[in-house]
Amino acid sequence: MPGAQDVNQAASLAYFHTCEADEVAPQPPYWPKWRHYTRLFRGLYQGLDTVFDSDQPWTLFPVPELSTVVAGFNSSMAYSHRPEEQYGFIGRDQAAWFAEAMRRYEEEGWLRIGALRHPLTDGRRPGDAVGGPGGLKDADTFARLAAPRLHLLLHGPTGGPRTLAADPSRTQLAGAAGDLPLFGSAAPPGSSCSGSPRTASPAGTTGSRPRASASPAHGGRPAGSSPSPNCRPSSPSSAPRAGSPWRIRPPRSPSG
Repeated sequence: MPGAQDVNQAASLAYFHTCEADEVAPQPPYWPKWRHYTRLFRGLYQGLDTVFDSDQPWTLFPVPELSTVVAGFNSSMAYSHRPEEQYGFIGRDQAAWFAEAMRRYEEEGWLRIGALRHPLTDGRRPGDAVGGPGGLKDADTFARLAAPRLHLLLHGPTGGPRTLAADPSRTQLAGAAGDLPLFGSAAPPGSSCSGSPRTASPAGTTGSRPRASASPAHGGRPAGSSPSPNCRPSSPSSAPRAGSPWRIRPPRSPSG
């Protein structure tokens, strides 16, 4: 499930320069920015019936033996090297695609899990460091189209790279169809975002290393480098707009 750290900003900039040289306009979501993530994805899932390509830059992970399906949302659709585009966003096309794709699994009674790098809102917890990913800018679109198909949603940590909080979070997305549990992961110790300063390679040259998020089949995460201010979103994210059928609230305390 790609997030901001899976966008190679140098590749994004190079794509824009290529478009400028060819006198054409860059086309969102700027597919070459995921070049390194795509290489890693294809290596991890080689031989499996999984898709992440320019026509479908998100992934559905069916697990038939467990009657479980995971919707791997891509919240880096808008993200690029340009500061004004560094926020979480899935877009209506992706949300509608998952709403339709999950329909048959709902009819067959499968467990339906969503996985997303960005939290739905911009709320911060005690212990969160600055420079977090911010909330999903089009959370209302997610809530309206995709959320009703899910049993629960897993999302990444809310704090920045220097976050010390070790506990995961849990909230709920309330709506007419019932409450959707939201489980946020704790920030991994020593984590870092992409876009970090260039570091010397063993040969003495400089370069940056692309990193990719953890996936359902591979719970580990590649080791990060030092935190970078480039990871910080430059524009505020928005919570669901008024009129959305969903709202986020803390979970109820267990009775008794």
